Amino acid sequence: MGVSELSDCSVTPDVKRQKFEHVFSERSPEVDAVEVNDTSEKYEELQAAREAEAEEEKPQTHSPETDTPVKFCVLMVSGEVFDVELSVTAKVADMRNAVAGKHKIPPNCNLRLMQQAKVLIDSMLVSQLETVSPVFAAIVQGSALDAGLEAAASHHGYEELLSKPGKLVEDWKDQETIPSVVRIGPMPSILDVLTDLGVPKDQLEHLHVTPEGVLAFHGKQRQLVLPSLDTEQLRATTGFDQLKRITVCIGINSDAFNNGLGVVLEASSLVDFTIDEKGIPSYLYCGGIGYGISNDHRGNCVKFHPGMGGGMLRVEGPGGFGNQSIGFTPENWSDSKHRLNLLEITVGTDGKNEVRITNSTNPGQVWHKSWEHQIFSGRFMPAIFAWIDIPCDFPRRPVFVGPISIRVHGE
Repeated sequence: MGVSELSDCSVTPDVKRQKFEHVFSERSPEVDAVEVNDTSEKYEELQAAREAEAEEEKPQTHSPETDTPVKFCVLMVSGEVFDVELSVTAKVADMRNAVAGKHKIPPNCNLRLMQQAKVLIDSMLVSQLETVSPVFAAIVQGSALDAGLEAAASHHGYEELLSKPGKLVEDWKDQETIPSVVRIGPMPSILDVLTDLGVPKDQLEHLHVTPEGVLAFHGKQRQLVLPSLDTEQLRATTGFDQLKRITVCIGINSDAFNNGLGVVLEASSLVDFTIDEKGIPSYLYCGGIGYGISNDHRGNCVKFHPGMGGGMLRVEGPGGFGNQSIGFTPENWSDSKHRLNLLEITVGTDGKNEVRITNSTNPGQVWHKSWEHQIFSGRFMPAIFAWIDIPCDFPRRPVFVGPISIRVHGE
């Protein structure tokens, strides 16, 4: 089975982690299927070109034998100051261990390191940091998983995609006019991100990757799959004066029956919104279940029912609506032979949003509906969580989530 482009969303697989040739069906008869092997070769060529370019752009460094150590000033929130000396080949994890050796970290706590308002992740080389700027350290409660989820937006994979969208997805630099839509993705898998951030495997047991290269999670109602990302660098790179709306493209499915599942969009806490949500009617299917939005956050949850006649899609939260028949049955994971129902969710700075769903086995079956609620202001993307109303025990009926792509609409 080949993989073809779905709508305007790129679903080209990363052969290192996303072998999902059987996940999506062809979007339309007009679109020729692309054989996975061909796509993989092209992707590998692109990756090789990117790696070569990155190698050329690396600053020249000396060998570890001749390089002198680098020194950092680490400031604790408590007021303590530590001088940490490390090899140029050391990583942030080594800095964390050095500080932990000088300041005891209480049980069930983690040491968070930051420089210039950026969370430092363990896999970073210290040679990438500025020795003239202090590193701030704070002890925070929670597990390594909690710390990883909070730091996820700092992962280099996201930065690379947002800083060079033209080279990664669409080569438009030779065109006379910049396109009004730029596609980004597929985004890194959250499992890969958390692993890179040093989260232990025993704290990631609720996540795994299927043979098709699809992420599966179980035992929880919601799972972060894409953190809130700052699009300012993307806007500057593309030449847009402003971003007007974004479209999140995500495939999702499960064998859980009569169990609402889908996607939570949670607005960034860093945003001051221009449209007051007070007075906007809010829909909530069941208060005991909830709809996945953290306290003091704006957001909506798009839910549907795989394998159920009519799909019964709803949007919970301000401006949302109750169960709607989508006119077809979105096939579940098993009946679709391990394919994903595609959700395309567009959110605008004017508060006008739309959800579009495409059947996993019949790309001609599409349904869409709009609602109004401002959860995107033009800079910080909303965080994306996969959601299921009633968690099911693994391995019976986990939730399957495909790679995420983003369409950015600007002017």
